[in-house]
Amino acid sequence: MSTTWRQRAEQWRRFSDWEARRLREAPPDLGEALAWMDAAYDLARRSSPGWASGLDLEHARHIGLVRAALARMRLPS
Repeated sequence: MSTTWRQRAEQWRRFSDWEARRLREAPPDLGEALAWMDAAYDLARRSSPGWASGLDLEHARHIGLVRAALARMRLPS
């Protein structure tokens, strides 16, 4: 069955509504988000060592410093 562009647009609208409602009812936890980003970074680094080779090294270094500083923060629950 082929999906028309109108059906696809309606699916995205419903998803957007669901996502907005979910975020209003249960806002994301910053600590969990940082832990997820750290795990994703480590997984990418291990699975493909050159994954960041196209990045500006100074920018990547800055992002690493910011990530490390955020990971050290003690945030209220």
